Amino acid sequence: MRAIFTLFSIILSLFSFAQSLEIEWQQCIGGPRKEELYDMVHTGVGFLLTGLIPSDTNIKRDAFLIKTDLEGNVLWQKRYGGSNDDGCYRIFQTLDGNYYLVGGSSSSDGDISYNPFSNGKLNFWILKIDPEGNIIWDKMFGGYGLDHIWDAAVTTDGGLVAYGWTDSNDGDISVSFGAYDA
Repeated sequence: MRAIFTLFSIILSLFSFAQSLEIEWQQCIGGPRKEELYDMVHTGVGFLLTGLIPSDTNIKRDAFLIKTDLEGNVLWQKRYGGSNDDGCYRIFQTLDGNYYLVGGSSSSDGDISYNPFSNGKLNFWILKIDPEGNIIWDKMFGGYGLDHIWDAAVTTDGGLVAYGWTDSNDGDISVSFGAYDA
């Protein structure tokens, strides 16, 4: 308990000496429906933003990627996914100058090259894209249950480690202790 109090005191003291923040610019990106932004990376000349966007029919959602300049002006936008719900939650720059999009998909068509678990349930979905948003490759992970990715990190060798939860007990899942294992 004393360690938690000490840590809280240190954090609180850091905020008391922090600079006040000022808005340099702001930009609103979206439309009349619910767009959800989950992550962004600085590219050196702007930003890449990723999240979920309603499809044209508003029945399902697609993953999206937006490229902006340094002032937040949209340069281009891309959608990724298939006929079911799809989305991206994180974006990471790779060691070779490309990007990983990390999310989930319940589709087995469209931009999904192969979903061995195509039963309409969400699975881990990882895409590697170039700086212009073109898909280099994509890969689905999980099983026939519901698999939800939360976060990931680029490894020192350029790979990716990801985590989430699953209620699958087959496919890529080698051990299952019941519903919703980490």
